[in-house]
Amino acid sequence: TGFFQLDAGPGISTAASGYTLTISGGPLAIATKTASYSVTTSDDFLVSDIATAGADITMTLPSAASSTGQKWTFIDDGGAGSFNTIIASSDLVNGNSTYPLIGAGASVSVVSTGTTFLVF
Repeated sequence: TGFFQLDAGPGISTAASGYTLTISGGPLAIATKTASYSVTTSDDFLVSDIATAGADITMTLPSAASSTGQKWTFIDDGGAGSFNTIIASSDLVNGNSTYPLIGAGASVSVVSTGTTFLVF
């Protein structure tokens, strides 16, 4: 005899007349890139294969407004170049136009607030 309200979002469904809550998800999308790449909201975990590329790799984020709440994790696998995560249009990553990720094994997670990108 209580009241419970759940606003369902992606991957969450409710049964209107019962007490069933279903939460579903899937494995992370892991992709290795050997050249510069435009990140999408379908990406989760991106590895830069600088050793194969032999040059710098740039990951370009979508606009913060079109990716609110989206989180990506980037990792530099090492090599001779450097790996930079940059943003589209006038959005910023931690207040900067670029966010360098340099050094074998370096990693960073980036999340969109809807107006900017935060690094953690």
